[in-house]
Amino acid sequence: MPSIDRLLRTAHKLLDTMDSGDPLRDELSDMFTRPPKRALLTMEAVLRVAAGGTPVRVVEPQEYGRVTLLDGTNYMFESFDPQALEVSIEVYAGKVHVRNGRVGYFHTGLSGIAHAGDGGDFGDVYWRANGALKRHLRRVVRALDDHLDE
Repeated sequence: MPSIDRLLRTAHKLLDTMDSGDPLRDELSDMFTRPPKRALLTMEAVLRVAAGGTPVRVVEPQEYGRVTLLDGTNYMFESFDPQALEVSIEVYAGKVHVRNGRVGYFHTGLSGIAHAGDGGDFGDVYWRANGALKRHLRRVVRALDDHLDE
């Protein structure tokens, strides 16, 4: 079973081999850059890492080229000040939900998804290197293979 890193390399390679005039190139590229929500880094996970919790395996924007380890020493936490936390934290159904705010250079709006770049729910998202991402990347590689074999 291929690793997430290998699937990422394969998807990039296949996308690069597609003709720029191919009518499905944009659609398949969009498919690659839109993994399911379960494969997106949440602000809850960011807050746990910032507070010294277990590091998280992620795929960073904008290249989405390889898996890295997000820990408290990452540059995205340079501006993190636990005394000046700028998020709304809610607990319901036994789960912590972080909305509307910043943790280091990460930010979110109502979605609770961690973004970098623009504010709120805009900007680049970090992907979690998990089973949901692996399944998504397998589907992308299969779709690219099928299209290029036509």
